[in-house]
Amino acid sequence: KIYEAADIQRDYTRRKYLLIVMGGILSLAIILSVTLVLVLRPKPNDNEEEPDPRCVERPITQLPLPFQCLCSNTTEATWMGLNETGRNNYEALDAYFRLSGLIDFDIDLNKTGCQFEHQTILFMTVEITNRVGFDTETFSRTESMLQVFGLCMFFLEMGGVDWTSYDNWMEPNSNLCEWHGLSCVFLARVDRALLVNNNLQGTLSGILQHVGSLRQVDLSNNKGIVGSIPTEIG
Repeated sequence: KIYEAADIQRDYTRRKYLLIVMGGILSLAIILSVTLVLVLRPKPNDNEEEPDPRCVERPITQLPLPFQCLCSNTTEATWMGLNETGRNNYEALDAYFRLSGLIDFDIDLNKTGCQFEHQTILFMTVEITNRVGFDTETFSRTESMLQVFGLCMFFLEMGGVDWTSYDNWMEPNSNLCEWHGLSCVFLARVDRALLVNNNLQGTLSGILQHVGSLRQVDLSNNKGIVGSIPTEIG
């Protein structure tokens, strides 16, 4: 019995030490795992830019088309939202501007892309489709499709999303006469474009010549502009 007691005591001691050793190994394994997680965890990129606040202030479908392109590089949200009438209006406008010589027949417009011509036609399509009783003929008579085309293309060509002020430009359901820097005479005909010191950037083209009622253009103090105001509008 004395030997049996001694054996029991030794067995108890061995079990005790075994539990201590196993506990130590387990603790060490936990420490190593945590260390590996901390070491291998991706470090924040100090150079990573914060998202543009303009991209998160509204749902993508509510952003003007140039900002949809800035934020997501696509106009899919707006294009997919068009009904059959809207898509028919788009095709009619596309044909009109090709026949008018403003869009080359060789250019294939990506319906969910960000080509300037596509953004312009899609903007006009949404405006026509969303205005009760409007069609391309009425739109042409009341606001001049050429005028809207010229202004939208000018905004896109001159980097409008980076202008210092671009209030209402290509904003859904906006009035041309309320676009920053523009003023109008009767029947929403734009007669002045005053965009002084407004961070315009790009090469001036003759696109504004299609704003037939335009009488004054002032683009001074915009260092990013290349070229001079074309004779067609200057």
